[in-house]
Amino acid sequence: MRLRSFSVSFLVAAVVVALSAGAATAGGCLKDTRQTKVGQGNVARLLGYLCTSDQDAQTRVRVQFQRLSGLATGVVLNGGSAPWLSALYGNHQVADNDVLKEYKTLMSRFGSAVREVDQGGGESIYLGLLAGTAAQVASGELSETARGRRGQVVRSFKLALLPDVPLVDETLQILNEQTWPASLNMSYGKLQDKNASPDALSLWRYLTVADAKQYAERLRRYNALVVDRSYYERKALPKSMELLNYLTANGWPENFLYASTEMQKSEPCVTMDFKVDQYSFEVEVAIIENVSAKPITISQLFGQAGGSNQLRRAASSPRTTGRQVLPGEPVTLAPSSRLIVPLRLVFAADDPVMVGLKDAASQAKERKQAQESFRKIMARPPGAVFRTEIYSALRGNTRGKDDTYVIRKVRESFKPPSYPTRSDFAFGPEWALAGLAIGGETMAFDATPPNVILITASSEAGSCPILHTWDARAATWIRHGKVLHQAQTRVREASETVQFGGLVHRFRIAEEELERATIRQVSLRLELNDGRTLTLQPEPQSAGQAAQQAADLVAELYANDEIEITFALPADLDAAQVIRSSFTVSGYYDRYAALLVSAAMARVRAGGN
Repeated sequence: MRLRSFSVSFLVAAVVVALSAGAATAGGCLKDTRQTKVGQGNVARLLGYLCTSDQDAQTRVRVQFQRLSGLATGVVLNGGSAPWLSALYGNHQVADNDVLKEYKTLMSRFGSAVREVDQGGGESIYLGLLAGTAAQVASGELSETARGRRGQVVRSFKLALLPDVPLVDETLQILNEQTWPASLNMSYGKLQDKNASPDALSLWRYLTVADAKQYAERLRRYNALVVDRSYYERKALPKSMELLNYLTANGWPENFLYASTEMQKSEPCVTMDFKVDQYSFEVEVAIIENVSAKPITISQLFGQAGGSNQLRRAASSPRTTGRQVLPGEPVTLAPSSRLIVPLRLVFAADDPVMVGLKDAASQAKERKQAQESFRKIMARPPGAVFRTEIYSALRGNTRGKDDTYVIRKVRESFKPPSYPTRSDFAFGPEWALAGLAIGGETMAFDATPPNVILITASSEAGSCPILHTWDARAATWIRHGKVLHQAQTRVREASETVQFGGLVHRFRIAEEELERATIRQVSLRLELNDGRTLTLQPEPQSAGQAAQQAADLVAELYANDEIEITFALPADLDAAQVIRSSFTVSGYYDRYAALLVSAAMARVRAGGN
């Protein structure tokens, strides 16, 4: 299983330009590197402009360009909260322009409220501040500059991931035929011996609008292959698929999405498990700070407005042309207060943590190895058959004879190694900011590469179901990330407890991926302020659920299924008495691809093909 384990980090990566004593001016503005204290002994370094009025030397503003990534978008733009927010932004307001409106449309239709709590480090979630230069971002060499404290909270909003579109035909052909699907491209690891396929054989292909249109039908076919009971077919498309349809309604860009998998004997849980390559949703903004000792009024902003609700390749560098007056009302800023101007919505090919994890030399070495493996395959006689042994993840990976399935493919169906193209894409209205007016005076500046601010959550790594809780005060569901992280397959069935401050008694478990989640038991433990504890059982939502609970099974959730779980409270319980709620869930999950491998192995043992 491919895991990307991240801590919850609030990353500020500054693109720092070395300045000489005589730095170049930009229409009354000087390039400026600001050092912001974010904790004891910790400093974030950010690049921007310091602009001074020619008419009044006491009137000054600082302008920065930033790219908000991960959970940082909701923290800054949607009323969220996080450590260091005050240090970085102080008293701020967000300009209500078309870019912000489109951001909020995406979040309201396809996003979820998120709450992450620092759990003290180790393998648990923790909050941390990372600061670095552009070179450090590009190389992935970022060092932690500050650490959050246990119990600190991030409240934000997260956009749905793009859906894993089922590649049913390709998966079945891989299992059952002696040729690789013609639709798939390939790359190769090292060839283990002359009759074996290379280890870490990668299979991939670009997705098209036809794949999106066939999503529901393919999912029904996949469900029929892995489900051994009458399956409830959910009528509505999942939020992830609705998001994809919305983004591509006005055109599907070339090479926008691709799905890939690897054939690895050592990693059975990734075999034939086609995953869609995800993007990091980011928002570029400008930060205008009043560094005068008196209030100032920004009467106008200048630049260029454009864009549309069509997904398009994003320009790699900011535009510096355009002096049109941008729409908006005058804004008065008190000393040290800031105006945040949304500029562009970007679906980035890599988030800042992942950029540069593989340098050019490493990529060149891997590609040379792939070419060598392909050469050895083609050197075999025509009709030669190569084999790949895979283990059934559902059987616990004991690696015995009964746990192995052999995939055989003829030499002629292998292809030369190739690799997908990755690009950033922009969506919605787009602004380029090039100047502002104060008291009738225009201050102009060039656009600079944006500083980067990122929040990520370690709980989002890997597969498994998603836990939500109901916030009665906000009347919304709060996404708390994944549960049963390590419980892939029945032999790894496990229990996990999630704690919440105060009274929480309504939960939702959602299966958002191509997998089956088996929920065995759930319970809720309430700790009261008088020292008592209460252990509660869930209320049956239907007669069918009551029968399942009696059979020691809460639910089986298939792709896009969800279940709501409510615990009945004692009539005399005062919510103010509850100091902590502990929700415990037991069960496991199986990836659809692993279920197909298990079924294929069963046919072989029964004397089938």
